[in-house]
Amino acid sequence: MNIPSGSQNQYVNLFIGYGISFAFIALSYVAYSRLLSPTEFGLYAIALAIGSFGAFLLDGGLKTAIIKHSGDLSEQDKGVLLSGLVLVSISLSVLMILLEGPFAYFKPALKSDFRFLSLFTIIYLMTYPFVAISTASLERKLEYKRIAWVESGSIVIERAAPALFLVFTETGMYAFVWGLALGRLFRLVFINRSSPVIPKVPSIRRIRSIVPIIKEGSWIQLATGCSLLRDNIHILLLGPIYGKDWVGYYSWGLQLCLVLSQAFVQVSARVSLPLMAQRGTFEQRWGICRSQIRFLSIFTTPLMVVSLLVLPGIDIRFFHGKWEPTIRILPLLFLRMVAGLATTPISNLTQVERGGFFFARAMAIWTAVEYAGAGFFLYALGPGGLACSYAIMVWAGLWAFLKSLPKPVGPLFREVLASAVCRPSLLAAASTVCLVTFFGVPRGAAYQNLKFTVPLALLIVAFSYLTEREVRERIGSGGFFG
Repeated sequence: MNIPSGSQNQYVNLFIGYGISFAFIALSYVAYSRLLSPTEFGLYAIALAIGSFGAFLLDGGLKTAIIKHSGDLSEQDKGVLLSGLVLVSISLSVLMILLEGPFAYFKPALKSDFRFLSLFTIIYLMTYPFVAISTASLERKLEYKRIAWVESGSIVIERAAPALFLVFTETGMYAFVWGLALGRLFRLVFINRSSPVIPKVPSIRRIRSIVPIIKEGSWIQLATGCSLLRDNIHILLLGPIYGKDWVGYYSWGLQLCLVLSQAFVQVSARVSLPLMAQRGTFEQRWGICRSQIRFLSIFTTPLMVVSLLVLPGIDIRFFHGKWEPTIRILPLLFLRMVAGLATTPISNLTQVERGGFFFARAMAIWTAVEYAGAGFFLYALGPGGLACSYAIMVWAGLWAFLKSLPKPVGPLFREVLASAVCRPSLLAAASTVCLVTFFGVPRGAAYQNLKFTVPLALLIVAFSYLTEREVRERIGSGGFFG
């Protein structure tokens, strides 16, 4: 990814730390798949979505604006920003508490669900300000070693603790509330030990000094809001029509996409944003972006493809077939993830190259197209139509971001296809899995034999990686980062 040699250890720590946390996410994902019904999984997904919306309302795009801000940011400025965020978080938390009475009156059957969701959200709101400003300060300094281990520990607690509570206690869905509280407390304490920020009383002079950050943050917030609306179509559009079961099915599939692909995309994008901000020309930034897309495609697409070979047997063996509706739509969700390997780093490039307005405009266009496509396909094909829309409309979002860049779209789009789709590793994995599925693995019990499919899947992944010249060269040289 063209990482400066002096900073390589920081990024190695970041990827190792998050690799450990992703392993725990995967293990907890298996546990939740077994312990929860699709309806309960859907409720958990709704809680995560509401928590994300709460953080969105609270943040105002400030965290990203701080990271990419070109000037110095004093401790007083950070303290004023923290004070503002705390005030907003308290206001939103009080609003959640006050809404419980009216909600229980009009929807008494859902009172327990609302209390669970409100507690989950309040924990996010009350801890977010103290985490966000300190983390942004560390990212400005490229202190990813500290960030990696604190956040990884927090993620492990948030994801692993609920599984333990579900197995060994009678807390039920509140296991997720306890796990979140413990994980966020861990993150709050240790991230502030590394970069403490003290709340400050705002003054007119300090408010004026942070106005550029707030202005840029407002555009980033608009873009983030569009992204949240788009990422939660399965809750906002599908859920009211087809119920929590289908929210659960899609949430299960999207969590699998997170484990196999998007978690690595988000970490890599986090690295690329400050790197791009420190490069002076579009060509340098585009080189980082293209290298990132290529690396992510090589690393994650074979994993997604071979999972289609083993998941049916895993579902029947361990989950009694309850996730079969999800497995039917997984190929379409994975197609969306392949394009997502490009949309995330290119959206970062748009922020750095053109600013918050162009970033927000591209996000708004993509979101509008996604909702229009989702509505059409849901009407035409039923609940599975959302997966079709996901696979198709993501390319419109990619086009919107490329259109915002200061170069012709056509050549850029061809370079993206070469980096993300036309990879020997992806083609090798896809063709091998197709051959095995249609000619080598008989249907029925043999297809569900994990002693056969799991080792085969690992061999296919290894073979796919070795088809990439870059992988062979780096293995031969003993290095990974160039």
